[in-house]
Amino acid sequence: MTAGAALAFTRVKNLVSERRFRLGGVYISKFDDTQEGKRIQVLARVKLKQKGRRLEGDSEAFARQPGKERSWRLRAEIFDPCTVLGSYVCTTPAQTGMGTFSLEIRGQALVGYWSGYDSENHIMNFGQYEFFREADVRIRPYTTTDRAAVVRIAAETLGSGYFNSPGEYLDTSTPSRALVILAADKRNKSPLGFAAGRILQDDELDNLYPAGRQQKPLDIREASARGEVGLIQTVAVAINAQGRGVGIRLVAELEQQLGELGASTFVVPAWAVEGKVNIGGVLTALGYERYAELKGFWAKACRNKEFFCPANAGRGCVCDLILYKR
Repeated sequence: MTAGAALAFTRVKNLVSERRFRLGGVYISKFDDTQEGKRIQVLARVKLKQKGRRLEGDSEAFARQPGKERSWRLRAEIFDPCTVLGSYVCTTPAQTGMGTFSLEIRGQALVGYWSGYDSENHIMNFGQYEFFREADVRIRPYTTTDRAAVVRIAAETLGSGYFNSPGEYLDTSTPSRALVILAADKRNKSPLGFAAGRILQDDELDNLYPAGRQQKPLDIREASARGEVGLIQTVAVAINAQGRGVGIRLVAELEQQLGELGASTFVVPAWAVEGKVNIGGVLTALGYERYAELKGFWAKACRNKEFFCPANAGRGCVCDLILYKR
């Protein structure tokens, strides 16, 4: 009888924990790592199952980035008031990394640190470890009814006036050569982000970014000559949806659609503020590499108030443009 009461108590306790915390689900994780002697951030998709206070699941790095083809098995337990303590074991063949992590529950996110044996670098290592719930989105084509939402997202992330006329971006004379797509929340259908891109012809890339002409690698030159460069020109994700995989979905989907239109090589211009690239983690996760840096690219437009950069704050232009390719 005592054993039965104890079992019932445990079941009730587990049920209460599940209802209170509800941590099972799919996450996008971000963690510090060391690759070739440099500190980088790696993005991974995590699937967690919860049973009472216990969590277990699998984590897999996005395949094209540094640290590709790595996966881990996670086990953890929830402790009051809002702490998750756990361990990880690398399940990638020929690697034996393992360690522990400590996370704080912050609403829908888990934020903390990991530490353990890094079998690739043969050292004890540590770094930040963050989990954000993956947004459940549907990617669809832009329509005119989306204009207000797209302009709002562009204004809050890229600056007021930077992307005011998404409809004009689509060249009606060649509708298959340019695309604007939208990521919308599956539940309430609210727009969470958008991406715009097109196929470039011959020297269009040089006309858009003349300062990058001398830094243009051979594969970009050859694809430009064939008219096979897909330019992913603008990507913006609403502030409240950032870090939840929306940017990755948008870039990957637009890349696929441009590929179907004939693109064999892709270029993405990225905004950098004092060295920090706003979409750098997304592009690295998808296998892009930087090939050119254009200092003060928007300085003249900022001075002329063609748009209002959120990073300006009265300091003048502090933004550079980084060109990525894949």
